[in-house]
Amino acid sequence: MDINSLMNRLQERKTVFFIFLFGAAFIFRLPTLFNDYWDVDVLTSFVATKEYLYGAVPGIDFAENKRFLYHLMFKGAFRISAVYGWVLVNFFTSLIVYCTSIFISLSGSELRDKKTGMLAALLYAVLISSFNRHFMASNGEVVYNLPIAMGLYCLVLFLKEKSAKRAIYIFCAFICSYLAFSIKFQGLIFLIFLLFFLTVYMLYYFKGLRFVAVLASAGIILLVLDYYVTGIAVKSVIDATE
Repeated sequence: MDINSLMNRLQERKTVFFIFLFGAAFIFRLPTLFNDYWDVDVLTSFVATKEYLYGAVPGIDFAENKRFLYHLMFKGAFRISAVYGWVLVNFFTSLIVYCTSIFISLSGSELRDKKTGMLAALLYAVLISSFNRHFMASNGEVVYNLPIAMGLYCLVLFLKEKSAKRAIYIFCAFICSYLAFSIKFQGLIFLIFLLFFLTVYMLYYFKGLRFVAVLASAGIILLVLDYYVTGIAVKSVIDATE
C-alpha cells in the first residue's frame, strides 16, 4: 500500500486517523519516557524545578531558561511526582506534539483538502520525533509550536470568514501569539508575522505601496518616541531578552 492509498483510507475514517496520528506521535517519542537526558536545557529545567519545589533558590534563575508558561508544565509534573516528574514532562510533550499535529491537519484541510492536512500532520508527528534528540527533548521550540499551530488555524479561519465573526478568529490568533511568547521568547515571531501580515501585506494588497510606506514611517516614529520618551513597550521587550 502506497502513501496515497493510506491517506485515502484514513480520509474516510477520521477516528482511525486520529488514533493512528496519536500512535505515531507517542510511539516515536516512547524512548523519552525511559531516559531523562535529551538536551542540556531541559535537564537544567528539571534541576531548577526540583530545587524550587524543595524550597531552595534555583542555581539558574527560571527567567534565564524559557518563560513562565513553559516552566508551569515542569512545576505541575514534579508536583504530581517528585521522582518521576521528568517522565510526566516528556509524556505531556508527546500530547503537545499530537495536539499540534491536529491543528496542522485542520489548517491543511482548510487551505487545500483533508488529505493534504492529514499528510502534513503525520509528517510533523513523525519527523519531529524521529531523528533529532533536541526535538525529542521537551524543548521550548517543540512546546510553543502548539500555540503557533493554533494561531495559524485561527488566521486561516479569519481569512476565509466573511462575517463579523472573523474578529473573534483574529483575536484568538493574537492570544495564541501571546501564549507562544509566554513559553519562549522566540515565540514572539508569530506575533511579528501577524502584525506584518495585517499591517503590511493586507494593506499593500488593498491600499497600495504608498499607503503602507506612510503607515510604516508613522510606526517607526512611534517606536522611537516610545523608546526615548515613554519607555512602555520597546524597553519592556528589550529587557525581556536580557
